[in-house]
Amino acid sequence: MSGTGETGAVSMDAILILPTLTKPTNEVLSLLNLSPDQRKTILQTSQREGGTVERVAPFSLKEFSFEYFRELSKDVNRQVMSKGVPLERLWASSREPLKQPLLKRLEGNPELSHQAGLCFTDILSGDLILCMPIKIQNKPHHLQY
Repeated sequence: MSGTGETGAVSMDAILILPTLTKPTNEVLSLLNLSPDQRKTILQTSQREGGTVERVAPFSLKEFSFEYFRELSKDVNRQVMSKGVPLERLWASSREPLKQPLLKRLEGNPELSHQAGLCFTDILSGDLILCMPIKIQNKPHHLQY
């Protein structure tokens, strides 16, 4: 994190959080210092120079899931099916670990499929561990140990 090194009280309006995986370029950072009108002018100028901007049709989460996630397998746990859980939510309602990755692109790769299953199990275990203290705190006092 880079900054001026100065300390003191700062107005919340003066703070801008830019969530990125890598440090933004100086060009992007310089745009943040401009007023909204100046940014709009620069954007319009760059669009004129670069031609028209291609418009893309809106994409729903359902369409996204069909494109990137695998379809429900035929060997679904019958216990889960009998609970009346909608087919789209089966993986979330099952207590069994995933046997196959959810992403389509991992299906043909056994090593990555195995890693995906382990990650899911680790995340699920972490959720259970983190939820335990909350459940204990929410228990009525006469039921606690």
